[in-house]
Amino acid sequence: MVAKYGKALLPPSKSVDAAIYCVGHCPPGGSLEAVSQPLSRYSPIKLQQEIGWHILGPFNVFQEFLPIVRDGGHFVFMSSAITRILQMPPITRPPIHPYHHIAVIVAEDALIEGMRMDPEVAKRGIKIHKIMPPAISDSPFHKTESDIGPRPPITVTTGEVVKAITKSLLALSHEDVLMLPQK
Repeated sequence: MVAKYGKALLPPSKSVDAAIYCVGHCPPGGSLEAVSQPLSRYSPIKLQQEIGWHILGPFNVFQEFLPIVRDGGHFVFMSSAITRILQMPPITRPPIHPYHHIAVIVAEDALIEGMRMDPEVAKRGIKIHKIMPPAISDSPFHKTESDIGPRPPITVTTGEVVKAITKSLLALSHEDVLMLPQK
């Protein structure tokens, strides 16, 4: 239903209740490979891909679906909770290099805030939500350690993500859901 960077192939119906955009990717070497290179060695092509997935994708979905999302409907954008690393004192941050990804996620946050401020969204009572999970433990991107290296230390399940999306679709206002593992 959605082509590269969220350029939507619109459904045959004239309106939809919600549009949900989920970025789900992991590099061939797994999450460890994604955070092993400092910015001085990070590929500009990989950064362009990140920008495509997290900025152009949501932007394209918003523009394509806004005319057909019913009044009072929803947009749900699912991304990453990785920006929480910036809340940690530098001395306690893990020895990884996720800053290419964090920069794009921060820009995506600003883009979503801009969508919420769009006069058309306000006029039509459309809600814009952001779901921010850590890694998803039962996704196809996290197989076994021998396939992709060590698994991310903090994960949630697909079922927990579905619950967060469902909660957003029932919300009466814009919502940000930072998902933390259930204890």
